[in-house]
Amino acid sequence: MTGERVYFAFDQEGILTNPGLDFAHVILYRMLPAPLKKQYADRIAERFDAYDDARWLYERGERGHNTGTTPLMALFAAACAGLTDRQLIQQQQLMLRENPGVSELVHYVHESGEPPLIVTSSYPAGALTLAQRYGIPFDNVFSLGYQRGTAYRDPSKSVEDEVINWRSPLRFLLRKREGLQSFMDAYLNLCERMLEVLGDGASFIYREGFNELKEEEGTLFKDINDISLKRYLRKLLKDENGIMGAHNKARVMEGRNGSHWIYLGDGIVDADALQQAQYGIAVNCTNRHALGSAKLDIATVDMSNVIPVFEDITQGRFTPQRARKMRKDGFTVFTPQDIQDNPDYVIDTNRATKNAQRELVNV
Repeated sequence: MTGERVYFAFDQEGILTNPGLDFAHVILYRMLPAPLKKQYADRIAERFDAYDDARWLYERGERGHNTGTTPLMALFAAACAGLTDRQLIQQQQLMLRENPGVSELVHYVHESGEPPLIVTSSYPAGALTLAQRYGIPFDNVFSLGYQRGTAYRDPSKSVEDEVINWRSPLRFLLRKREGLQSFMDAYLNLCERMLEVLGDGASFIYREGFNELKEEEGTLFKDINDISLKRYLRKLLKDENGIMGAHNKARVMEGRNGSHWIYLGDGIVDADALQQAQYGIAVNCTNRHALGSAKLDIATVDMSNVIPVFEDITQGRFTPQRARKMRKDGFTVFTPQDIQDNPDYVIDTNRATKNAQRELVNV
């Protein structure tokens, strides 16, 4: 390796595992009992998710709202349903399927000298299971919930221990189900009203009434009667310490100043990290904001096809144009200029590749 040290960070869902599968949707549509599914599934997966993206886009320039909040809202719904961490861990591990070539990809990174980071907005059991499988320290996993601290405790002995005792807020939230459900109903209503004001979230358009709704949001948190629940919800949701999306993903790399980063992501939640990383690479990506933030886009079924690009980066030979010449059957590379010139073609190619990958992974 020549030049400055290069470090690696990967999103989990879509990059390492299960293309097209969102565990938040699994919770909402497969695990909630019928009454709560009717009450929450579409509201969170569709309307709240649209609000989440629109507000992130509207406030992106000032690093305001983090998109990637939907998995946390799904976890709140799980708490209202009385689901436990053990049930969620078991379900996520049961559904976990690696994408083709992931083993070779991770082993290549290990051989470069440093294990990769896994940075996911999802429930942590899947990423931690992968980390355990490939000898990646749990310190290197950043996920929904509380982030792991190492200065004050011994390493966890299992994925279950790490999730239940250190990462997930679910055990506490289960004790606050009544107050949590009352808050969720009011909060989702407010977010739907914000979505009406925000529209598509374009930041260059002033949204009349949005600041008043933000003040109402502050009042909503302030008026939670249960002091401990108020503290938890402010920390997790209002202060966004329980959310690992958007600029929180970018901050993971910012905390290691002076390093060059390769980041692989595939969705809107990865856009800020793709922009932050010197080598932000979108893979099988169909989101315009993520593609517009990437230095390169790759459509591939087999993730090991990305290794020659990594080799060029670590050896100081990389240019987008050089990477573009690596195209072969099942491996297409788009430069930022390609994305700008023909975004619909790029998105269609990525979508077709992701669908082919999904069929292989049997999702």
